[in-house]
Amino acid sequence: MPLAAVLETLVQEAWASLVGPIEGTLPVTPPTDVIAFVQISGSTTATLTIACNDGLARLAASTIFGLEPADVSDADIADAMGELANVVGGQLKPHVDPEAQLGLPAVLHGSDAAVWVPGAVSLGNVVLETCGMRIHAQILERGRTPRPTIKTLRTEAKS
Repeated sequence: MPLAAVLETLVQEAWASLVGPIEGTLPVTPPTDVIAFVQISGSTTATLTIACNDGLARLAASTIFGLEPADVSDADIADAMGELANVVGGQLKPHVDPEAQLGLPAVLHGSDAAVWVPGAVSLGNVVLETCGMRIHAQILERGRTPRPTIKTLRTEAKS
């Protein structure tokens, strides 16, 4: 299955289990108010980003933590979006590199937030709709390196 399809399935499943159902997919026009991201490091370095607007992030946090939307703090939003990135990243990791390590999630919150990964290429990109708002997920990869191999060298003794 292509990585973009895996990413779409994992985001839909994680969002549905934590917040509610996804209504459909949309063309790529990423929202930029809240971006959660996590790195997957192994034979390659990949970064998963999950972005949405402040309203959807607030709705996610209120659902996850059982709060009224007006009572949701920026810390609640960061915790909820970080957890979403962690869940999706953990399930995505075996598709990127089964031996990789998952980093700690981080969250940017503010207008025109952006995550730049120099030299990275997109391996998968999906925009989903829920509650009339968009959630954008992307997996970026930088610097695939070969797995180390062990070589046995034969040398001859000098006389």
